[in-house]
Amino acid sequence: MILPYIRFMKLRISNINEISRLFFLISILTGMVSQVKAQVPATNSIQLTNLINKAKANQGDVLIHTLVVSNTGTTTATDILVRDSSSVGVRYIANSAIIPGGTTFATAFPVTKWLIPTLSAGQSLSLTYQVAADSSGIMYNTATIPGDTATACVSIPVRVCKGDTYLFQLAGPVGRSSYRWFKDGIEIASQTTRLLDVTAPGSYSLAVDSVAGKCPDLSYCPFIIEEYAVPAFQASTVPASCSGVAQANGQLIVTGFSATDTYQYTEGTTFTATALISGEPKTIPPNGIIAGTLPNPATSKSYTIRVYNATGCFSDQTVTLLSTACVPPAPVTLDLQQFVNKSKAKIGELVSYTVVLTNTGTTSAAMTAVQISRLAGLHYITSSIVPPPGTTVNPSAPISTWTVASLSGGQSLSLTFQAIADSSGILYNKATIPGDTATVCTSVPVKVCVGEKYTFRLTAVPGRSAYQWFRTFQGVTTELTSFTTNVLDITQPGEYKLAVDNQAGKCPDFSCCPFIVDEDSLPTFKAKALPVSCIGNMAQSNGQLVVTNVQSTNTYQYSLGATFNESASLSGSAKVIPTDGVLAHNLVNPSEAQAYTVRVYTNSGCYSDVTVLLVPTKCSCPAEVCVPFVISQSKRVRRIGDAR
Repeated sequence: MILPYIRFMKLRISNINEISRLFFLISILTGMVSQVKAQVPATNSIQLTNLINKAKANQGDVLIHTLVVSNTGTTTATDILVRDSSSVGVRYIANSAIIPGGTTFATAFPVTKWLIPTLSAGQSLSLTYQVAADSSGIMYNTATIPGDTATACVSIPVRVCKGDTYLFQLAGPVGRSSYRWFKDGIEIASQTTRLLDVTAPGSYSLAVDSVAGKCPDLSYCPFIIEEYAVPAFQASTVPASCSGVAQANGQLIVTGFSATDTYQYTEGTTFTATALISGEPKTIPPNGIIAGTLPNPATSKSYTIRVYNATGCFSDQTVTLLSTACVPPAPVTLDLQQFVNKSKAKIGELVSYTVVLTNTGTTSAAMTAVQISRLAGLHYITSSIVPPPGTTVNPSAPISTWTVASLSGGQSLSLTFQAIADSSGILYNKATIPGDTATVCTSVPVKVCVGEKYTFRLTAVPGRSAYQWFRTFQGVTTELTSFTTNVLDITQPGEYKLAVDNQAGKCPDFSCCPFIVDEDSLPTFKAKALPVSCIGNMAQSNGQLVVTNVQSTNTYQYSLGATFNESASLSGSAKVIPTDGVLAHNLVNPSEAQAYTVRVYTNSGCYSDVTVLLVPTKCSCPAEVCVPFVISQSKRVRRIGDAR
């Protein structure tokens, strides 16, 4: 039997997302989709059936193929080889085959082989596997055994978009006496040749007569074209705004879109896929703003926006971004001040800041952004920031922004907030507006321990004519005459300041907030080791380490040995000392005197060590107590019933 076919002849597309998805293998098969009978009379008792679970599927769908081999004879058949071939456009899904026991299945796709060693009389075996439909058209599958062939097919619609221009030429087999073409089940009376030009969506099938005038063939897998609407949307622009000068915040906005729509855009009055500004297609944001940082054009600039729907169809709209002419605002005079409630603080303390913005002029000031920057060592308490009405604060690290929408002539606004001092040194907080800066500082003393060796180097800005360093210790201030450069090395406790020339408006460093070094005393305490006790002649595991003369804020660690081993602390990390001073109460009895070193810390981290000896306890027992003895009765009182 000669099968009709469809030939892909010519295609003109004016609006489709992926042209490549229309290049497919097209064939029209005869017979049924769900089951196609043998095309030649069977010469043996083995029959083959070929099934596909769908008559129509979509590109990307998973299809299930089922092959059934039946022995309708009376004897066992052996070595049955089923050859199964699929058209281009489908892809075998690995490990999807369900193979009957005792048979083998070789998946050299697109041709597979199913070997059945034996098939008893009356027995049927079924094999299923899955394929993915990767392209459009008519996909077919042909299975053969000696003497029998079974074919099945499935239609994968070709998707086009409304407004596309295309031409498919379908061609039936040559040499037939008549050709009847159908669209959506209705015969096309005007088309009686073997060729059909398709330029509109629909389902196309063919019935032909053989030369002998018999054998009507109807394509049960038609060639299908489905047309999809293009997205409908509206596009607009928002010009750049002014803040003294034009900002780079021009916008492209789309409305009337669907949640699944995506977009791209290019410059110019036509969409240029090779000059994309937006990159790959992206989902349209809920607010419709697909661009928000466009620069202000010198005159005006065109942009073409392309929106795609879920089917890949698209439509374009061209919009114009107008130029913004920014008129400089009238001159205003703003004064910025900043205050801090503590010039000296401890680590962990709260520090309060107040920033005051004043319009000293007579005209209103437009939007003003005050940038507040903190250096390392300060941690803002976000909940403490309460902006005045009409202003907003965007807290961030390391720079926060206080935005004042407007400020009338003579008006002042204050912003207060708190921060935690996280480290020692000099903590600076700076507030700036164009043309003015206000900086405050807080000294947080550096804590060192008595007897500790240290060097801190202070470095001021170079290039000044003179440097005078001063040290204040125990209320006495002394000039450090041996240091006359911008560098000072500190090896002693005290407060250190610098006086410099103030020429050309230079601000002296280390003047308002000195660098402070405080020495913390070491803890003084006593420690002792209490030996274990005895019960009988058994030593108990209740040796103790006890400290006295400690502070409630002190913490401790201890280790074995005559020196403290921080990496082998028996008590773990530093812990608060119990009120009874007992650091350990379950020490085992040593065979000989065992040294323990106890380390006690102050809350600033300074520490001192004390080593104690836990002496062994010798447990012995007196003979009259420890030797076992036997109790026996030698005389008893008279009892009732005893003979007198």
